Amino acid sequence: MTADSPKYRMSISLGALKHLGIGLYSNTPAVISEAVANAWDADATCVDISFEGDDSITITDNGHGMNIDDANNKYLHVGYERRKKGGTGAVTRKGRQVMGRKGIGKLSLFSLARMIEVHSIKDGELHGFRMNVDKIEDRIKSSGGEYFPDPIDPDTNLKRGTKIILSDLKRKYKPRSLRKRLARRFSIIGDDFKVRLNGEEITTKDRMYGNKIQYVWTLGETLKSIGSGGYKKFDVKDKFGSVDGHGSIRGWIGTVYKPSMLDEDDSENSNRISILVRGKLAQEDVLDEFEEGRIYAKYVIGEIHADFLDQDDKEDIATTSRQKIIEDDERYAALKTKIRECLKHIQARWTDLRNVEGEEVAMKIPAIKEWFEKLEGDRKKTAKKLFGQIHRLPLYDDGPATRNQLMISCILAFESLKLRKMLDRIDALDIKNISSFRDIFLQLEDLEASSHYQTTKNRMRVIDTLAKLNDDNDLEGTIQKHIFNNLWLIDPSWSAVPATEHIERGIKKAFELVDSKIPKDSEGYRLDIKYRNVGNRHVVVELKRPKAYLTIGDIMTQVDKYRSAISGVLEKTGEPVEFVCILGRNIKDWDKRGKDLESSLNAVGIRVLLYKEMIQKAQEAYREYYQESKHASEIYQLITKIEPDDVERISPS
Repeated sequence: MTADSPKYRMSISLGALKHLGIGLYSNTPAVISEAVANAWDADATCVDISFEGDDSITITDNGHGMNIDDANNKYLHVGYERRKKGGTGAVTRKGRQVMGRKGIGKLSLFSLARMIEVHSIKDGELHGFRMNVDKIEDRIKSSGGEYFPDPIDPDTNLKRGTKIILSDLKRKYKPRSLRKRLARRFSIIGDDFKVRLNGEEITTKDRMYGNKIQYVWTLGETLKSIGSGGYKKFDVKDKFGSVDGHGSIRGWIGTVYKPSMLDEDDSENSNRISILVRGKLAQEDVLDEFEEGRIYAKYVIGEIHADFLDQDDKEDIATTSRQKIIEDDERYAALKTKIRECLKHIQARWTDLRNVEGEEVAMKIPAIKEWFEKLEGDRKKTAKKLFGQIHRLPLYDDGPATRNQLMISCILAFESLKLRKMLDRIDALDIKNISSFRDIFLQLEDLEASSHYQTTKNRMRVIDTLAKLNDDNDLEGTIQKHIFNNLWLIDPSWSAVPATEHIERGIKKAFELVDSKIPKDSEGYRLDIKYRNVGNRHVVVELKRPKAYLTIGDIMTQVDKYRSAISGVLEKTGEPVEFVCILGRNIKDWDKRGKDLESSLNAVGIRVLLYKEMIQKAQEAYREYYQESKHASEIYQLITKIEPDDVERISPS
């Protein structure tokens, strides 16, 4: 190097910079992880990461550092493959397995910061240089693939290793979340390799696993990576600790107390199984690739170590982004097969364990215990299965009321099936989600008094909600939700009428054309519209805005236009169409000509209802039945004893 030649030199194409640098990584933990991995490869025993407000991030290690030749020939040499250089490049001086492979991870820093300073010292040679993303791009565009970093005065406080300063940051990140995610991305953090964030050492406790996990299945893992907790441990190394023809694996797969524990405060979901290679995260999630739809999968979290995926004498298995593994590699395919086998074993054991817990939880409710003890023979065994099925549902996050309602529905269903001598149907129930599980029970037709009571009670809640709405603005804001979701308010026979969304969309589109021709002074009268097919009869329910004040002529003119529009959508079937208009105020002149107006409307298939009258009639009808059926059956007498607080949580909050 002559006196006039640049001190530092980087060779890279603009495409490579954008693909491997600026666009390489999408999140801050992944970028910082590359710097930590480089420190590991440099035999550092400590890495300090510090955030200076939102302006900069400094990463300092005490590794063997770089002289100027190292900086040019290794650090600034994009694509430098250490494992193929010098014969022993795959192992550090301390005997560590090298994490880096393709020499492109350092470019990830450009995806986080526009300005990067590097200070380093080796064999007494202290130096520093600065790289600017904008200048690199300009240089490559104008002069080809070479860029010359600016020499800067080095940090004289640096006595060992390398210091990197990232400034002009492109995104902000919370150090608290970074602490947890760095702890989870590395298994090598420990006694001989410390990582500190803003002066505080990152430990396995920062992984925040232990207090979430209820059961854990280990593959020869010491559980240091999980941390302490009240979980139960099962070792499955002998069955699943080896991948045929490739090598051994270690790690763990656990299940948590409740699925919400896997939703964390930084919007990260931990419902996944990570793959680590040589102590570093290689694949964030393999569980997602199985597309596992069974309930137990919602509780799963895990970490598998498979070093055989990164062997020096075989092809690199990592994708260019270094955040995933090439899916069709035979080593990865074999690993997934083994993990799938392990998950099947875990699913069976988890089901048994939760079934036992389900019985224990149910027996804590005095009313349930009273009912259970009256059962005889095999019916008790079937009831236990039912308790287990309920307990395996993710109910802990829905509150006591939801759990108790399901318990009540289960008892009603059990009694119904018992009368039919069909208790074996409980074994065939599919519990993929709560709603489908409850629907099966609620479709049963026996124990009518109790079932009707429950229906009436729920309907009274809807009616009471509407009755409390005195202000027109409040009424308008909630009217669609309550009435369209509860069409039985209009006509009790409509409670089980299915939706016909494809027809409804066509009708609404046709009505929009009609509305576009309505005079300006009539705009805004309609709140929304709903279509139903009731017993081969087409019904259109139109909600008018509560403050709208209409004449009979307004209604009949608009309905005539709608009737014409709907006939095109229904292809002129010839079947009758009824229009139900729900108003907030009476039609003009109703007080004087009410019966005549009503007859005129009915003659052309139009029914007019007022919001308040509709609510009052529903209130009177259901409240009378509600009172009369309150003590309708012995089973109801039992289920009324179940209080919201009866179902205790057995997991940490």
